[in-house]
Formats: sequence, C-alpha cells, structure tokens
Amino acid sequence: MKKQKPKFPFKLVIPVVIILLLLAAARYIFKITAQADYFKVKEIIFSEKNADSLSYLKNESIFAIDLDKEAQFLLQKFPDYKKIRIIRVFPDRLYIDFVKRIPLAYVRLYRSFYVDSDAVLFEAPQLAPDVGLPVITGLDTKIFGPKPGSRYNIKELTTALEIARGIKNNRAFRVYQLKKIDVASLGNTTAFLSFGLSTTANNTAGNNPAGIGLLEVKIGPDNIRDKINILASLLSQVNNEQFNIKYIDLRFKEPVIKLDNSESSQRR
Repeated sequence: MKKQKPKFPFKLVIPVVIILLLLAAARYIFKITAQADYFKVKEIIFSEKNADSLSYLKNESIFAIDLDKEAQFLLQKFPDYKKIRIIRVFPDRLYIDFVKRIPLAYVRLYRSFYVDSDAVLFEAPQLAPDVGLPVITGLDTKIFGPKPGSRYNIKELTTALEIARGIKNNRAFRVYQLKKIDVASLGNTTAFLSFGLSTTANNTAGNNPAGIGLLEVKIGPDNIRDKINILASLLSQVNNEQFNIKYIDLRFKEPVIKLDNSESSQRR
C-alpha cells in the first residue's frame, strides 16, 4: 500500500497570507499618510505658558512625535509643574497641558522654596512670600544644594508635610493658622499655630500684633495623625484660654499642657 502524501494546508495558509498582505498595505498607507503635509504640526497650543523650546516640533509628522519623551523634556525645563501632557489634535496641532504643583509649605534653606505634598521643591517668590503657608525650618543640614523639581524623601521633611496636611484638612483648626514647623531635631518636632483677632496677620520675626497669639505644640516624629486629632480635641476644650498656654506637648503617652502662670504641667 502506497503511503499517502500529506496535503498542504491551503485552508490555513491562505488566511494568514491575506492578513500579512493587509498588514503590509496598512503599514505602507500609514507611512505615506504620516509623511503627508496634511499631518505635519502647524500649531502648538499651551494651557499655561508658551514653551518656545518646542518650536522644533513644527513641520514634524504628528504621528512621529514621542509624546512621553517630549513631556519629560518639558518637566525638566519647568520643574514647578507636577505633570505635563502632550495631546495630538488631528490633523496638525499639539495641545500642551500643564498641571501646576500646589505648594503646601515653604522650606527655608539659604533661600525659600515651595514644597508640595510629594516632597518636591520648586521655585517660590522671594520678594512677596505667601503668609498663608507655613514655613518649615531646620533642614539646613539635611538638604544641600537644593534643586528645583527634585523630591527629598527625608524623614524630617515628610514629617513636617504630614503635620501640615493634617492641620490643613482638619476643620477643628479653622480658627488657627499653622505658621511654622521646626524639624531641626526630629524627636522635638514642633509646630507653631497663630490664633486671635486675625490668623492671617504676618507674625514674622517675633512680631505679634495685639490680640494675636502663637501656640507652641511639641509633636515629635511618630503617630502624627493621632496626635493631630488629640490636639484638635484639646483645643476644642480650652474655651478661649489659648493665651494662658505656654505650650502643648504631645510626645508622651498623655498630652501635657504647660501654662504660662504655672510651674508644673497639667495633664489631661
């Protein structure tokens, strides 16, 4: 008996060949289309500012531009922005969307920088500082040669930012303003809250107008969220007696309230 020769699988090969031909045709059409003047960039639109450094993209094929690469290039050039997106607007435009960093505090080094909730430093105005933001001090020996746009994931800074967020987001502090956080000694991390007739008054350089008080709160580096809640509870009980408090110490198991006119600490 003669051996039967295997049949060539035409039924399988023909669809594969058709698919390959279609892919080759699509690639050819895309290549021709991408090179057409109709799809070359003629306009670049900016949501925030005019980044002239992208002018070289004009007359480039809108399909050939690496959007992520160009966005990273802009982020290095403009570190005060948290995110930059480049969007193709067919047939011949690019839209650049700038998302600003939102400052949470100042960091006082050899000069002041903004810092956001991601612990990224960026440029701050030097002549007219925003008195509505707290100042973080004590980082001079922790951050050297600060570079705008860089993240500084150090315990002192992240602790200060956690305190700033906790107080900002707690409605119990609406009649207070966080003025300063000192992290020179992490174990003695201290926050200063202003209160009184106007919590937006400029209390810099020890200048406290009449009717304005400054409350010192020793917090330390641990269990920040719980300590902020404890502080909120304590302040709701002082009944406008803040002027009689020298400081509040939350570093121990039980909070300590030191009164101006007392030699001993009052525990609650």
